[in-house]
Amino acid sequence: MAGVSLFKSFFFVIISVLGFAVCFQTVFQFAVFLFRNGFSSKVIGSQQQHEQQQSQRESNEDAANPYLSHLLLDILLIVAFILQHTLMACRLWKDFIQWLGLEVVERSLYILATCAALQLLMFNWRPLFPETILWSLDADSRVVQIIFSFVYFVAWLFVIGVVLVLDYAELVGVKQVYYYLMDLEPPLQLKSREYQRLFSNFRHPILTGLMIVLWVVPVMTIGRLVLALSLTLYTFYGHRLDMQDYDYIRLQHQLKKVMLGSPQGHAHLRSTTVSYG
Repeated sequence: MAGVSLFKSFFFVIISVLGFAVCFQTVFQFAVFLFRNGFSSKVIGSQQQHEQQQSQRESNEDAANPYLSHLLLDILLIVAFILQHTLMACRLWKDFIQWLGLEVVERSLYILATCAALQLLMFNWRPLFPETILWSLDADSRVVQIIFSFVYFVAWLFVIGVVLVLDYAELVGVKQVYYYLMDLEPPLQLKSREYQRLFSNFRHPILTGLMIVLWVVPVMTIGRLVLALSLTLYTFYGHRLDMQDYDYIRLQHQLKKVMLGSPQGHAHLRSTTVSYG
């Protein structure tokens, strides 16, 4: 029995570490993917050249409408990502994971599946009608590159900041395994009611930063529009935040600032509230 328990603990640690590493890598690759997809007119030109070469290898039927198959493929990739993201967040899947005895790594498995869906989307995404540009600034201009790169960088900093405020270790599944090894209750059960309410109301804490990354680009193509619109609509799906959630997030932000600036002040402020998540 002890051997089985040790193997189970080792398995949980491997899954959680793998989920953490793959999440970090995938987020970085996704940031680069979005940057290249919307920030460089040279990428648009290379996409056009790639499409022309690929069209020459297609059949006559496909050549009559060369981007139809790409549109269908991109839609399937988006649908696959949405289905994975939604189905693995439903109660039925969570109950199935609990029946298998894997509830400790349920979050890590969710992260791994999400990363796999994103990798599938990134490496199979095809440009749609690249000759059709909805808007285009001089992406080769040094000033334009600096301005949009700065906005892009700040947007991702905002995303990282929100995730850190909401407990990154728990969001990627590492904390659950650590608490299991320490024979503690699951971390979410130890959180305040406000945190649990926020987590159930807002599954996508990166909303504002992601919207900036998706839409504030110097070159907007049909393909980028399809990607941005799809992810925007899905991100807003299930968004039920209210003023109570906002007040809780604001309080957590203040606590983090005090914690980083003054450990003594943090200890005092923490002792005055029971809502700290």
